[in-house]
Amino acid sequence: MEALRRAVVGEKGEGGNAVELDPLWIDGEPYVMHDLTGVRQTLFQGPWSEWTPDQPMPKYIQRDVKGDNFTEKYIPTNYPVILLIKCMWELLSLNSAVTIFLDGRNEDAAKLVALVSTLPAFHNHALVQLYPYTFRNGADFVNFVNDFNPADSWKTTVAVAPVLNPETLPILAKVGPNSLDYTALYIAGG
Repeated sequence: MEALRRAVVGEKGEGGNAVELDPLWIDGEPYVMHDLTGVRQTLFQGPWSEWTPDQPMPKYIQRDVKGDNFTEKYIPTNYPVILLIKCMWELLSLNSAVTIFLDGRNEDAAKLVALVSTLPAFHNHALVQLYPYTFRNGADFVNFVNDFNPADSWKTTVAVAPVLNPETLPILAKVGPNSLDYTALYIAGG
């Protein structure tokens, strides 16, 4: 959380207005995480499916840096893994202009849209990023969101954007990975 505070506030007020969070649902609640295991991020070893709420929440670890390079060493912090909602409220309280990009993989994108739709304070501060190749079409995504009980107005109040990486384009176009000229894509996008 300290790194996020510094990102949106800075040491002397020079922080930015955007932060990306990678939520992961653990026992039905969204936490700020990235991978499906605690490895590389926390002192918890193993899949999160083995963690239960009656256990202490693991603390984050951070990768050590030597000069300008990351090392393979990880250093424990005093910061426990935090609930997404708590983190979002804290970021908004630190910077009223913050935009929070929520990276949603698979069903997480639908869950995030439903969640944000019920929190009006974040309608102008959160954008849910989804990976379009995980859904057959837009209607499938809409139906999936509706399975998680969003606010009725979710289609007009929650910002949703696809994550389009060069690797995503051949999947969406249903062509082989060598069928697209990536150099041309980069030039066109630049």
